[in-house]
Amino acid sequence: MSLQGLCCSAPSLCFLITADDRMEKTTRESAFVHAIASAGVAFAVTRSCAEGTSTMCGCDSHHKGPPGEGWKWGGCSEDAEFGVLVSREFADARENRPDARSAMNRHNNEAGRTRFHSHLLSAAAEGNSAAKYSRRIKAQHNNNTKVELAPRQHSQGTILDHMHLRCKCHGLSGSCEVKTCWWAQPDFRMLGDYLKDKYDSASEMVVEKHRESRGWVETLRVKYAFFKHPTERDLVYYEGSPNFCEPNTETGSFGTRDRVCNVSSHGIEGCDLLCCGRGHNTRTEKRKEKCHCIFHWCCYVSCQECVRVYDVHTCK
Repeated sequence: MSLQGLCCSAPSLCFLITADDRMEKTTRESAFVHAIASAGVAFAVTRSCAEGTSTMCGCDSHHKGPPGEGWKWGGCSEDAEFGVLVSREFADARENRPDARSAMNRHNNEAGRTRFHSHLLSAAAEGNSAAKYSRRIKAQHNNNTKVELAPRQHSQGTILDHMHLRCKCHGLSGSCEVKTCWWAQPDFRMLGDYLKDKYDSASEMVVEKHRESRGWVETLRVKYAFFKHPTERDLVYYEGSPNFCEPNTETGSFGTRDRVCNVSSHGIEGCDLLCCGRGHNTRTEKRKEKCHCIFHWCCYVSCQECVRVYDVHTCK
């Protein structure tokens, strides 16, 4: 897929990967941005193929297998493998330098996608040119990886491993006389939550230099040996995060003043952490909401309008 074609499918992600200077940092925030942008490209390309807006791809016909009891294959199964391999080729295209930053970016790009597992490539896919192409791109990625990892183990990825069946009923008055199903991607919110967990547990690395036949090469090694080594699905970084408590145009931080916080939470959204020790203000806010809703046969719902008072806490 060309750069122009990809940018038409996901223009904001294309700009994020190719033009944002903040992506050049090597903090855990940059690791998260690389991972979610890479996953977003795969997601957008896959969805574009299924919707028919791209002429170079279509529906997935390689992983159907026999239908289950009470349903049959139908609709357009989303070809997530194709989306992942396009993301891999595009997002990793600039990361071909023998330095630590490229090694980190390649690793986090891949962590945001998913790895191809041998059981996902069915016998039908073995002869498919896209499947062969995906294996070649994956092999190139493995040869360029310079991050010390834990021993390989089967893991839950982000997109391919969370593909699920989505079904639709057909029949009079929704009787579901016939049910058709197709493979669908997970909701992107679920992928984002998954990667947010990986951001919270990202592994700090250190840069090591050694000489190879092509010259000096930088690799990444886990900083604290007594912590678990990162796996292929974990995020890695090697620079500390900037101070996000105050506004900073260089980092893009707006600071946390006037941010709404949760007074009862001890997490990052809690007033103690989010307000950086400055304290918080509390105000009351009236909100109009629907209440006492009643379903009338057939078929509409009537509601009353209630005014509720809430306490809103914001950082000083």
